[in-house]
Amino acid sequence: MNDNPSVSLLEEVSLNAYPGAGQMHYDGWALLLSPGRWRRANSVQIMHPSSRPLDEKIAYCEAFYGSRSKRTIFKLTRESAPALEPLLAARGYDYDAETSVKAMALPAAGPFDSYTGVTAQIGVTDAYAEAFYRIHHFEDADRAPWKVIQRNILPLMGYLGLWVGGEMIASAIGVVERGWLGVYGVGTLPAFQRQGYALHIMRALMAWGIERGATHSYLQVMRNNPAALALYERLDYHEAYRYWYRQK
Repeated sequence: MNDNPSVSLLEEVSLNAYPGAGQMHYDGWALLLSPGRWRRANSVQIMHPSSRPLDEKIAYCEAFYGSRSKRTIFKLTRESAPALEPLLAARGYDYDAETSVKAMALPAAGPFDSYTGVTAQIGVTDAYAEAFYRIHHFEDADRAPWKVIQRNILPLMGYLGLWVGGEMIASAIGVVERGWLGVYGVGTLPAFQRQGYALHIMRALMAWGIERGATHSYLQVMRNNPAALALYERLDYHEAYRYWYRQK
């Protein structure tokens, strides 16, 4: 497998790993729509070249989201239509949330069962969801929309928890497709941070993915999150490309 994956490949598998609750395809673009505030799950994904005029397409997206009381948000990469971003900027769309997409060939990780305190499950139980909400500081209004998105994920999923004294204190979610392990939902309760638990559950997630056929891994991390950037650098993830949003 290519150790320098294309942007289009990682955009495709990551869209499968974290889709909207619903989506509509429009001339090479995917318009994601979901309940709640989730930016990625309520954005326009530029997947393939366009044939329609860009001004016409922007207006269509604005009408689509506006009629549903949503902001219009475009997710962009270096491979997005090059003429699109200047048009969005001229219309008052702000630049936001620059994100690094990192990838790596998975190293040997040992058997998953050797990672003390870590469990994995395929579906989301109420107990796991409640612990996940605490770890990631979910507002009440975010909980039901998150579950809706989880139910729409079709590739193989694993929900990992790291337990200490009967409490789930760290989480990680893995999505396996076409030999790629996508990493999502990594977090640790504040009282247990900076004690190596995030590193432990990440290594367990790699082992879990390898046992399910993954040879490579990718993840997405905000550029303004130094703690997460340091963790993934320590694990030898390297930047493949960046994406960002234009929104108004």
